[in-house]
Amino acid sequence: MKKTLCTFFLTLVFCLGICSCKKDEKKSGQNPSQASAESVGVVSNYTEPTQKDGQPEEFKEGYSVTPHTYLHGKISLTYPEISGLKDSSLQEECNRILSHSILDRVEYYHPNDSLSAEFRVTYATEEIVSILTTGQISPDGAARPYYFYQSLNIDLVHGKIIRLNDIADIDEYASNFADDWVLSTPIDRRDRAAQELCSLTYTERFKLLEECDVQEGELYSPGYSYIENGKIYMLLPVSHALGDYALCVMP
Repeated sequence: MKKTLCTFFLTLVFCLGICSCKKDEKKSGQNPSQASAESVGVVSNYTEPTQKDGQPEEFKEGYSVTPHTYLHGKISLTYPEISGLKDSSLQEECNRILSHSILDRVEYYHPNDSLSAEFRVTYATEEIVSILTTGQISPDGAARPYYFYQSLNIDLVHGKIIRLNDIADIDEYASNFADDWVLSTPIDRRDRAAQELCSLTYTERFKLLEECDVQEGELYSPGYSYIENGKIYMLLPVSHALGDYALCVMP
């Protein structure tokens, strides 16, 4: 009798182990985006995304920019919405670009990630608006935060993204890039960041500048640019130990 019971329990444990392994195999074979969506769904049962609207900033050019803050778990991401453009279809297209390029990226974050990012309008004319977004993100379980950065230059006449390559001679800038172009990093590692960027070859630097700013349909870019006080500024990637990006200015 004892022998029969032992055999029964051993068989039961073995079968449970097989079921568990198959379950794990199925889970590990999931598409990462599906797994992420399921994880977010679990958290969403407890905290639904909400939105907080801020006060619009009005510009003499006749339009305004209103901040909307997306809140979900530990994520707080503020994005802009333009209103007051004479062409309503153009305004709708500009806001679609802003939403896609900034807000759509939240699907890649888990609500347990800590993200805090805000924007400011650095340049506003009838033809162009430049928007700079910066902040910090700490992926769930990460030892220290990463510095979040992005900028968008929107053509208000044609409703499209303006990239660095559209407004600057990147061949000249790649050739003449100098130490004093580097202004700062988020953790005050300017000198080392300047050394890192100056050590790039012409080809590496040209490629980096050429790829600055997202194109239509993209969410990420190696580097970004924006306009402020009539000058072109760049956010160029550096080592995480130096602060993730360096703020540079074109002479």
